[in-house]
Amino acid sequence: MARSARRTGGWWWAAGAVAALAGCGDSGAPDPFPESEIPGITRYFGSAAPASTSEPEPDVVTYEFDPADGPQCMTGEPYRFSVRDAGSRDLMIFLQGGGACWSGLCLAIISAPPGIAHVDVLRTDKPTNPFKDTSVVYLPYCDGSMFAGQAERDSDGDGVVDRIYHGLQNVSVTLDVAAREFPSPRRIYLVGSSGGSYGTIPASVLARKKWPFADIRVVQDAGLGIARPGDPSFVDALLAEFGADDVIPDSCVDCTGDGHITKLVEWGLERDPDLSVMALGAYEDFVIGDVFLGIGGAAYADAVATETGELHARFPNRYKRFLVDGREHTLTLGSITGLTGSDFGALLVEPWWKTLQLLSVQLGGIDSAELDGTTLATWLDAMMRDDEKVFRDLTAAR
Repeated sequence: MARSARRTGGWWWAAGAVAALAGCGDSGAPDPFPESEIPGITRYFGSAAPASTSEPEPDVVTYEFDPADGPQCMTGEPYRFSVRDAGSRDLMIFLQGGGACWSGLCLAIISAPPGIAHVDVLRTDKPTNPFKDTSVVYLPYCDGSMFAGQAERDSDGDGVVDRIYHGLQNVSVTLDVAAREFPSPRRIYLVGSSGGSYGTIPASVLARKKWPFADIRVVQDAGLGIARPGDPSFVDALLAEFGADDVIPDSCVDCTGDGHITKLVEWGLERDPDLSVMALGAYEDFVIGDVFLGIGGAAYADAVATETGELHARFPNRYKRFLVDGREHTLTLGSITGLTGSDFGALLVEPWWKTLQLLSVQLGGIDSAELDGTTLATWLDAMMRDDEKVFRDLTAAR
């Protein structure tokens, strides 16, 4: 394809071809996440290949899987992901958000439309978007399990599976294709929004498996690993329902003990010196704090301040924050045409009255989010340029 031809020039392609031929396991790079740490984390690599491709818009190719092969959305619809090759040395892998679905609450996107959503950090026509010239692999969110699930559930007890949590496989087979299309990016920006932000935690391990030499920079927008303070049973129950228990490594001692999964972020930073994490969000994020966790804005803000503060204190150069005051949900999306339809996909809500809470949702954007005279767009641009004067830990006063 023409997309690949644009990348055949340049030293980084030649180096990547050598690494790809050698294979991740034989590349010579030390593996910070050996299988002994997280047994079976790579079980879905090579498990399915796309059944078809389409070009829904110029310079964008969408890959679609046959649900019979495993990758699929929560209610059995085909799983799709899309690629835009800009010929850049860097690669953005974007995990879209879209809620979550478990036995106590289901508010989730359940379909994966073709194409790439027109949100702030994915728009090529937005001058202030620092990623506008970066190649993109876009993963829609449709599995309800924050890209971590490995289970099938009969939620109403009628003997028929009605919730298919195949999120980890969806990510894994996407990265199979991404690694072939982009064998040797200099740097990977693993960006997640909301549920996709939580999904960056296991996805960062999978990305390291595929690109052992890359500088991986994770941008967590809104989903910072916060759950219910002091209530590990909530997280443990979700992991069990999603079939995602084994994304927690045995060596991550008491990983959910404080009620959050931020210790898993810490675990990754401890082991991978070429991994860094940027935490973005609003202190009183209404969607996460009120709608999903049910703990309220003040309790959520306290947890965000405590958990992210400890991570920044321990890894000041590799864990930086951009945390604004307010109740906005996400800072990387900006204005979108809606929570359903062409942007994200069909929305399933149970119980129905939860739709009323969606009327209070406010989304932030890379130009509107600002701290100490620095917009998020400027901050992310400084992160990409390694400008430490601008790219510094910024948090609203608490």
